[in-house]
Amino acid sequence: MEKDIPLKLVFVAHEFGLYKGHGGIASYLYNICSWLLKLPTIEVFVITSDYDKNCDLFENTRFNLYKLHGSISHKRKQVYKYISDIKPNYVEFADFLALGLTCLENKENSNKFANTVFVTNNHTATRECYEWSSFESIQTAPLHLQAMYKDEQKQMLLSDYNIAPSTFMARYVKEHYKLNEEVLVFGNPYLNKLKGKNDILKELNDKINFDEYKESFNIVLISRFEGRKQQDKLIKAVINLRKKGLPVKLFLAGNTSSSKNYSDYRYEIYKRIHNYDGIYIYDFLDIKAQESLIAIADLTVMPSRYENQPVAMIEMVLRGVPVMASINSGIADYTKDSRLLFNPIEEGDLEKKLEAYIKIEPSEKARIISQQFNDLQLFIDPQKTIYERIILPKKGN
Repeated sequence: MEKDIPLKLVFVAHEFGLYKGHGGIASYLYNICSWLLKLPTIEVFVITSDYDKNCDLFENTRFNLYKLHGSISHKRKQVYKYISDIKPNYVEFADFLALGLTCLENKENSNKFANTVFVTNNHTATRECYEWSSFESIQTAPLHLQAMYKDEQKQMLLSDYNIAPSTFMARYVKEHYKLNEEVLVFGNPYLNKLKGKNDILKELNDKINFDEYKESFNIVLISRFEGRKQQDKLIKAVINLRKKGLPVKLFLAGNTSSSKNYSDYRYEIYKRIHNYDGIYIYDFLDIKAQESLIAIADLTVMPSRYENQPVAMIEMVLRGVPVMASINSGIADYTKDSRLLFNPIEEGDLEKKLEAYIKIEPSEKARIISQQFNDLQLFIDPQKTIYERIILPKKGN
């Protein structure tokens, strides 16, 4: 990319920015746009349904936001109109509603958008949300979800490129959506400086008595409660470890979602464990309120069987808290030590890995934490995760 050539870049998503309760897509897109706007020849456009109305990027004259509303079909028409007017060099669809389908169908059937590179960023789409939560095939899903899955697949097939934030997801998408070309991997960048665990401890030490947590091994998970995250598997492992006499405590915090039978998933979890000592459940906590849990955290565990690239886990590693997760997850991209990866298919492996990690000597734990931190820094380097994606060449060139 020549520095003196202006570029118009569009990002389409269902959420954007750092508003209360935002998801990972909202924050990773904010990080990308923040970095891009430091380059003087780039103009950024975001097309979205939900966004942070107090976003500091609004102050930049090269940042533009377009609001989507109405039905899915209406939103697709709006996206088509906006992109037709903008005439961008690069468009990235990071939604899970195939909002770029009308654009891509027009590109396929005419010369429209001949100078635009269209990219679909595969996070966790309708198929994964359904199958990873219900453990059933998308073919058993309600008809409207099956139709959405087919639209998303068509968008992927028509895109110039498909990308994913993790090696696991790239392989998964290519296989399950029957794509001919490789899915490229571009990690989720994180640019903001976060206070580390030790800094938080120093700040809060005069306000909170942490003595009771120094004698226990504290597992903290800050993530949305939903079926595919499988918080219940982590709870089961912790209960078994406590029965063995290990001084483990578990702290779960996050907003919630509906389970398969439309009940509140967090409340379902609470009802199962409220009689057990050492397990604590909290509502959504903003980034400041999270600090008291981060201060005591010895480990974060993402218990999902499959997981793409959660920004919340990136944040924990950047704060100096190690993360344990499935071998079928994006966490494996920056976790070389197998002691922090469990096999979700092997019954009891999560519990086994937790027990072994708890017993590791402090000096060795410190080495493991440092290695994961350093490997993450390499994986989320913006030169690789942002710059290299926006210079993807037009197909045929």
